[in-house]
Amino acid sequence: MAGSVTDIWFKSKLSLPQISERLGLVDTESDSEDFWEWIIGTAGAARCDLTRTHTRPNSATDTRIFLVDGRAFTDAEVSDLVNRLRTFVPGTIACGRWVATSGNEFDRIVVREYQA
Repeated sequence: MAGSVTDIWFKSKLSLPQISERLGLVDTESDSEDFWEWIIGTAGAARCDLTRTHTRPNSATDTRIFLVDGRAFTDAEVSDLVNRLRTFVPGTIACGRWVATSGNEFDRIVVREYQA
């Protein structure tokens, strides 16, 4: 568990539909509620949830990717997604786990980071 990656996150000024398109997600569906917005789609063989809050500006909040089935990413899936993200995310891409603390708050446990 210590080295497992269940979440990948980064900052981007792009909208979620723009990120989804640049990631090459297919078979997508989207929705939102009072705090979160999300797009669920497939990248390779991974069914991903691309999500972030819409209560702050895009570039001021983390965009998170996790697997819909709740499992950890394989190393190959992390590599694939980071390579896709690196084509349009100029900043740090973090991989690790988001652990719920209360409400819509999470502790972010970084397992590894990919710098610009």
